[in-house]
Amino acid sequence: MSTLRKKKDNIHIRVEPEQKEDIKKAAELLGLDLSSFVLQNSLKAARAELAKYEQLSLSRADADLFYDAISNPPNSNKNLKSAYKKYQKAFNPE
Repeated sequence: MSTLRKKKDNIHIRVEPEQKEDIKKAAELLGLDLSSFVLQNSLKAARAELAKYEQLSLSRADADLFYDAISNPPNSNKNLKSAYKKYQKAFNPE
């Protein structure tokens, strides 16, 4: 029986010697090696940035307005009906 292992990927960055030294000191303070420190903090920053785009935050007034709009949608008007017919024709040709 062989165990399949996923190959790990690499990231290469170039830094000034002073930057590397600062990162190395910070890693040592936390008891981490340089790679673990960079990975840990890069992931933390990446996930924070992703969360900004994956989560919608609304004020109470905006949330109420949104809820009202989906709970009580307006009646279809001529433009909406026309757009729906064009959509059906383009994406559901029969």
